[in-house]
Amino acid sequence: MRLESADAAFVGRLVETRRAPAFEGAPELRHVFLVDGAVKGELPRRVEVLSPAGGAACGFELRPDEATGILLRRRGEEWTGGLCGQIAVGELLEAGEQREERLVNWGGLVVGSAVVALGGWLVWRRLRLRQSRLP
Repeated sequence: MRLESADAAFVGRLVETRRAPAFEGAPELRHVFLVDGAVKGELPRRVEVLSPAGGAACGFELRPDEATGILLRRRGEEWTGGLCGQIAVGELLEAGEQREERLVNWGGLVVGSAVVALGGWLVWRRLRLRQSRLP
């Protein structure tokens, strides 16, 4: 899934677009999004994302204030994205749920179960010792 290869992902709405300095000679735009919910990574409420200018260069094709799923990559201190990283909101949320289901801490479950079992055995043993001392 594309979500696994992204550095971060969110559902959000475009609130502003402005020109950014060219990157390696290619024109770019800076898009400001209002984040409705992070699906992967820690993101602030407002995120600025650089993208190529125009859909033909894989730049965003977005309507202002319309919720969409966005996959992000890091380029130095900046977030980058584009048309190739746009995803339907439902598809992104579903991918996020599947990703979370696979992140089960089996080591923690095994150790926790062992601690609970040991505690139960110690309580049972102490109760048996008390019962054997009673007249």
